[in-house]
Amino acid sequence: YKRQVMHYCWSIGTIVSRTISLFLVLHDFYIATVGFAIHFAIMILFLQHPKIKFEREFSLKSKILLTCLLAFTYTFHAIPVRDGKTRYFYGFVYTLFAIENLALLVYFGTAIQIAIGASCFSVGILFMILYYAVFHPSNYVRPQPVSNV
Repeated sequence: YKRQVMHYCWSIGTIVSRTISLFLVLHDFYIATVGFAIHFAIMILFLQHPKIKFEREFSLKSKILLTCLLAFTYTFHAIPVRDGKTRYFYGFVYTLFAIENLALLVYFGTAIQIAIGASCFSVGILFMILYYAVFHPSNYVRPQPVSNV
């Protein structure tokens, strides 16, 4: 259960931070629309990278729909679309989130909103690092020595 708690704290911290920063920009419809369109376009391009492959093949229409849904979901939370190493995926997505959050918080937020948003994001990233360093399932899987019996 410790792994799930770490994962939930990581997700809650980053999602709360994203929500705070996105709610701050909503009072200016033009900036919110342009900002969302830029973020959406970046995520669409990111999902087109050759190393980002879905676990199974889809028709073109289904792939376009799934890509758009994931790009929208990436507005709030990062979800890996394939099994395997996720270091570069999370590195890219959370770097983009951090830049967007900081820009929105500094431009639109008050001091307390900046502090809460930055703290939530930092705590979320801290829980992510702790999760991968200590609680990730791959840390428990150790190869067994081969015996010549």
